[in-house]
Amino acid sequence: LPALDQPNLDEMVLKGLEVLDKRYRKEGWFMMAEAASIDGMMHPLDYDRALADLLELDNTIGKTKEWLKRNKLDEDTLVIVTADHGHSFDVYGSVDTQYFNSFSDSEQLEKKNSIGTYENSGWPSYVDANGDGFPDNWDVRYTLAAGTAAMPTHREDFQVNINGTRVPAILSTTSHHHYEVYEEAHPKDAPHGINKSGTQSVNDGVGVHSLQDVPVFASGPGSNLFAGVQDNTEIFHKIAEVLGLGN
Repeated sequence: LPALDQPNLDEMVLKGLEVLDKRYRKEGWFMMAEAASIDGMMHPLDYDRALADLLELDNTIGKTKEWLKRNKLDEDTLVIVTADHGHSFDVYGSVDTQYFNSFSDSEQLEKKNSIGTYENSGWPSYVDANGDGFPDNWDVRYTLAAGTAAMPTHREDFQVNINGTRVPAILSTTSHHHYEVYEEAHPKDAPHGINKSGTQSVNDGVGVHSLQDVPVFASGPGSNLFAGVQDNTEIFHKIAEVLGLGN
C-alpha cells in the first residue's frame, strides 16, 4: 500500500534545517539529504516515477535556498547538489499513446511509428495548472519517448503504470541454465507494448548504473572548489576543507 502519510522530501529537509539551525547555529552544521527514489525507480525502468522524484528534488533545492535566504544564512552556507552515478537515461522524442494503443500487439512496426523524433516529435501533454511543480495528470496522450542503454528484456508502452512500480522482467520459465536468467518480459508489465531485447547480463532483472560523468552544482562559500572535472573522491576532501577539518 502507498505511504500516503509520508512527508515529502522538501518537508523532511526543511524540518531538518530548522532543527539543526536551532541547535547549532553558532557552531555550524552539516546535512546530507538523498533523493533515493530517483535511483529506486530508474532501476525498474519506471521513468515517470523517477522523473517525479527528480522534480521533488528540484523543488527541495529551491525551497532550501529560499529558507537559507529568509533566515539570512545563504551567504554562510555551502549547498552542493550531485549524484553518485548515472543511469544512461535520455529522452529522444515523444509518443502519441492514443495512436500507439490503436494497434494490436502483433503490429509492432505500426506501434513504433507512434514515436516522433526530430521535427516529428512534439511537446508532451503534461500540464501543471496548480503550480505545485508536478504534472496534474501523468496519464496523458502525448508522453516522452525515453529509455536507458542498460536494460533487461521487457516491453515498453511509454505510459505510466497506474498500478504501482514497474517490474520489467521475470525469471525465465524455459531456461535450462544452472543460474538465474531474466530473459522474459513480465506478462503484466506494459502487456501491449513493443518488445525490447535486453542489453545487459541476463542475471539482472532491472536496469543497471552507467559510467557517465555526473554534474556537480555548488553555491555559497567555497563553491569555487567544486568547479571543473574532478574525481568523485575529491568531493569528500573538498567538503572537509570547507568545514575546516583539513585538506
